[in-house]
Amino acid sequence: MSEPKYFPPHPYLYLHRSLKMLVDKRINVVWVLSRGGLGKTYQIDAFLKQKKSPHVIFTGDMTPAYVHRFLYANNNKIIVFRDVAKLLRRLSMIDTLKSLTEDKESRAISYLKCQKKKQKTDTPPINNFSIFMEENNETPVETETQAESSCKNVSNVSLSTGEDTSNENINSEDDTPPTFEFTGQIIFEMNARIKRYLDDCDALFSRGRFVELVFSRQDIINQMDEIAKKNWEKTVTKYLVEHNQGELNFRLQRHALITYQAAKMDGLPWRKDISLMLENDTTKSRKYLYCATGYKPIKRIDFTRFLMKRVGLSYATAQRRIKEWLILEDIYSNGAQKQALLSLKPFRSG
Repeated sequence: MSEPKYFPPHPYLYLHRSLKMLVDKRINVVWVLSRGGLGKTYQIDAFLKQKKSPHVIFTGDMTPAYVHRFLYANNNKIIVFRDVAKLLRRLSMIDTLKSLTEDKESRAISYLKCQKKKQKTDTPPINNFSIFMEENNETPVETETQAESSCKNVSNVSLSTGEDTSNENINSEDDTPPTFEFTGQIIFEMNARIKRYLDDCDALFSRGRFVELVFSRQDIINQMDEIAKKNWEKTVTKYLVEHNQGELNFRLQRHALITYQAAKMDGLPWRKDISLMLENDTTKSRKYLYCATGYKPIKRIDFTRFLMKRVGLSYATAQRRIKEWLILEDIYSNGAQKQALLSLKPFRSG
């Protein structure tokens, strides 16, 4: 009996090839990067389910102590880290992941559980603490007491398993050894590159397959056409593509199909409902212009004043943003002068 074909055409071909190498234990880690809504989670889940690979899905925040216990409890499985970008914002966790993803069948993982002395953190001096955390969009580093409490209460961590689900001791005070040999594999999903610790992250990414899903608009439309099987789904998808002014993705298509069904059930015009959905999902620049003038044109200088007063931008920043939005065609103008008019809709030529 021949092996089933797991490899779809572009753009998921390289992802599926990499996942097969991981399942066959030829590599220990696959990093998957793409913006949201491009199907990486669906593709990974479907592939592992089809291959019947025992795996667990780890989501939410965590402490180093809990990660250590989790790895020990799920040894020899595939672990999918999902929506846990904070892991890569802690230098100590990056070092742990380096050990975890070494190019060896068995990797030594260590963690000193009993720490009497206060450990040095990766944070800057205390007088710059609040500014540092705000700029990096992070939560404060936990104290030793908070970390211990967080390890005991892990309700924010969601587990989704494959065939093997032996995790009953993960939340209890167990006898996890400080050092053990890890023989599982790792899949790490990301929506954006981490800007901190670039050299360490690059060294980490080089330890396995790094897959970045890059789609053109036409690639997304082609995939949407594949997803839309029924006639009404094709009609809704065509309307979505023709009327959406922002970025397309498969999550947006799913919301449009749900909106269609809800409108039909309630006896409402579905095209109007989808248009309302798209207007609500519009860019920040278009929301600003709508707040300033609605659908009527507004003088550029007046919109500049609006951005300075209501949004708090400086004059130079407001002018730069308007210029960028015009280039991106988020908003439209009938000229390049300061007295030119701006609008949400293109101006008629002539």
